[in-house]
Amino acid sequence: MLLERAGFENIFIEDTGAPYLVGYKKMLDKAAKRDLSPLGIHILMGKNTPLKVQNAACNIQEGRTQPVQVFCRKPA
Repeated sequence: MLLERAGFENIFIEDTGAPYLVGYKKMLDKAAKRDLSPLGIHILMGKNTPLKVQNAACNIQEGRTQPVQVFCRKPA
């Protein structure tokens, strides 16, 4: 693994696809109801945020992307 070759240890890779899909669904539901908070990712992503989120969710569901979270440590 590349992280090990770079000197990292205690490597843990967590699949975060399911939590992302839950969050995406909540955001899409709120967008459909026009109930988005005044501050949120839609401020940065622009008016077509729901379309971008829908595409991201579709890509996860269809296996084209796989969000992960990596925890590791590099000794001093």
